[in-house]
Amino acid sequence: MASPRPDVNAELALDILSKHFPISAVDRSSIKELPSYDDRNFYVRATAVTCSNGEEEFLLKVCHEKFSRDEDILCAQEDVMEHLHQRGFRCPIPVRSRDGKRHVFQELAHALYSTPPRSAIRLLTFVPGCVVGGRESLSENLLYSIGTYTARMHDALEELKGSSCEAAIQGRDYEWNVANAYKLKSSILKIPDAVTQQHIEGIFENYHEYIEPCLGLQRTGVIHGDVSGHNILVESTKPEEVSGILDFNDVVYAPYVGELG
Repeated sequence: MASPRPDVNAELALDILSKHFPISAVDRSSIKELPSYDDRNFYVRATAVTCSNGEEEFLLKVCHEKFSRDEDILCAQEDVMEHLHQRGFRCPIPVRSRDGKRHVFQELAHALYSTPPRSAIRLLTFVPGCVVGGRESLSENLLYSIGTYTARMHDALEELKGSSCEAAIQGRDYEWNVANAYKLKSSILKIPDAVTQQHIEGIFENYHEYIEPCLGLQRTGVIHGDVSGHNILVESTKPEEVSGILDFNDVVYAPYVGELG
């Protein structure tokens, strides 16, 4: 059984926020949980001493315990966010904690654990916009914008070549790396329908025969790893133009072409 998400509600999220981060004038009525597959994400309006003197919007991210174990990767994800932000990309960046850290750890009680698991916690700047996920179709103009935005992002991330950030990410063998796709073939046994199994097996074999041999010839580097509709932002006034990018939990060292997936 997959391990459950952190057991955090809005009240506990506010306690975590005040305990670890230099926040004042929290608008308690503003806090609301946002969708997340593994983590717990809470939107909140408040004033951050380290950001400005005015009201700001933030996202409190309480990471799943399985993504909280590797601090080198946590730091690398934060390096990527800050690097892109410095290059003019609209993306979340971490707000420093009371002791100057980009993430903190806290043990959070859970009914399914005898020993409370430890979660990494970040306070991130909130990037406003509308995600494109959920649209019935994407226009040619929007697809072009996604492609050019991703290419510019790769150009910026290529500046991380030779860095400790790249080394940390390169040293991890993630299943969502397109270069590892064939390793997932055994998962088709979980599909109950035999016809569908056979169809998916054929896709894996085509990948193994035609795609896998070519991957070693592709340019590789640090990529976002999840340029999907739920992480791509547009503005309501410019719905065909990418305005920002979210969620850096899946950054990976992989062929750049894999981002197209």
